[in-house]
Amino acid sequence: MKNRNRPPAPKPPMPLDVKNSSTVVPFVISNVVCTEPQKQITFMKTHKTGSTSLQLILQMYGYYQNVSFLFNEKDPESGHLRNIVLDAKSQRFFLPPISIKKGDYENYKNYDISTMHMRYNRKVLDLFMSKKAKYITVVRNPVQQFHSAFVFFGYDDTTPGKTIELKMSKWLQNPKIHDKFLDNSQLFALGLDRSHFRDSVKVDEYIEKISREFDLVLVTEYFDESLLLLRKLMCWSYSDIVYLRQNTRFRKSSRSISDDVKDKIRSWNSADVRLYDFFNRTLWQKIQDYGPAFHTDLAHFRKLLQNVSDLCVENTALQKIGMSIFAKHNSRITYEPASNASDYCVLLVNRHKDVFHRLWKRQEKVGSGLLSNVFRNFKTLPLQLIYMFGF
Repeated sequence: MKNRNRPPAPKPPMPLDVKNSSTVVPFVISNVVCTEPQKQITFMKTHKTGSTSLQLILQMYGYYQNVSFLFNEKDPESGHLRNIVLDAKSQRFFLPPISIKKGDYENYKNYDISTMHMRYNRKVLDLFMSKKAKYITVVRNPVQQFHSAFVFFGYDDTTPGKTIELKMSKWLQNPKIHDKFLDNSQLFALGLDRSHFRDSVKVDEYIEKISREFDLVLVTEYFDESLLLLRKLMCWSYSDIVYLRQNTRFRKSSRSISDDVKDKIRSWNSADVRLYDFFNRTLWQKIQDYGPAFHTDLAHFRKLLQNVSDLCVENTALQKIGMSIFAKHNSRITYEPASNASDYCVLLVNRHKDVFHRLWKRQEKVGSGLLSNVFRNFKTLPLQLIYMFGF
């Protein structure tokens, strides 16, 4: 008789023909000898930086690894904590960790992974996240990030002008100080007080603080390169960093932004410019430190991504997103899973909310005492993924 209190184990992924695969452990990435993967990670999600693609990578990893996520219990649709000022009593907003009963707030700690929007506060996060957690975030060129946020959050609907560029130029003539999405939003998400945005000394001091406290800052424009560094940091296999880009916008007419508007954006978002320039430099230093195998590994990874896309994706389509009423300006590319796709492919193709809802329901049931030992059937899956993708 089928046990209805246990969710079915996910089906093993379909095999891929990837040359030079390896299943030998320990293994070496660059100059790091990996004996076991790092399962704890705190990702500070930033707006319109490709962060949803990275979020899905981490949520897919956690789905197969029996780990607890830091979710907002009051927001079962997305789990974000962005409208909450975190403090020592914030656990009343959290979904309990795996194996902890709901309301046992003293044990709402040692969460393994966080992938949601919230403002960075290391002192508070250390109270709730695992002490082993690696801290990461992602930054994007502020010009492109501003453009993406301007359209996604509907500013083009409320600002006069015949083109997006004219609308941005108009908005920048009289910008709204402390605007949630357009005023140095990347550095704001990482915890800098808005009153310091125009103080270059304070900005540089805070960027140095981030550099000391974060283990890796990825760069959107070099996403694949950044993921190889993440793989090295976490001692993960290639399978753990596979992705299809999420929330990627499609535009029928992609006009370049004029130098004048670019300069206005950089001037307005000068703190984010300093942030981006700093971590763009450190990224390339880390790539240099990776060693001569970097470009070979990058080519292998990109071939793998193409193989996964060929295997998992049947068709692509366009879907309107965000707050803009102009779908032609603000549509994203979505994917349709291939026929007879594995459960792994279905999760990869069907966007991050499918994975999030599975994680939420699983953790909620365990916290409510409705399930026990629900992850027993997951233990062999990472090895199956290794056979599929290789290291």
